[in-house]
Amino acid sequence: MRLMTLQQGRISGMPIKKQPQMFKVKSFDELTAFECYDIFKLRQDTFICEHNHIFSDISELDKGAHHVLYYEQERLAAYMRILFEDEGSLLLTRFVVHKAERKTGLSHVFFSRVLNYLRDTYPKSPIHLYAHEKLSDFYRERGFMKCEKKFFETDPREYFHFRFQISTPQETVDARIG
Repeated sequence: MRLMTLQQGRISGMPIKKQPQMFKVKSFDELTAFECYDIFKLRQDTFICEHNHIFSDISELDKGAHHVLYYEQERLAAYMRILFEDEGSLLLTRFVVHKAERKTGLSHVFFSRVLNYLRDTYPKSPIHLYAHEKLSDFYRERGFMKCEKKFFETDPREYFHFRFQISTPQETVDARIG
């Protein structure tokens, strides 16, 4: 596979170098065209094709979000979108792991890495997400509490609202002592 690049005013072929594992967090403006393509392709393949659910996945929300990407070699292996809400809380959406990477433990590692990033970067911001019932145990094991059922206009399936408050290291120590 060769990647075409613009070099000194002309297009030339350049072999793609194998990249090591990469964890990136970027705003929409920082994403490259290739990263946007990878994100939208993975989301479409999973949420629309694999789940057989027709909806408009790409939205204005993507522009104001931070995008968390994890690459294995040149393939986008895991992805999550972080939305910043008015009251200072963070909404985790579009969490997806490439089909070839499922059941390898990557979802656990990636999600933990995202939570660590959020703990370091937004230590006082509450975090929440919406997920299907079958994922309840996954989120509960990571400190999220199931709050309420929610239905969305565009999706007849049932979702549950989960909340998680990231503790600062001192609050975590205090909670263990108390």
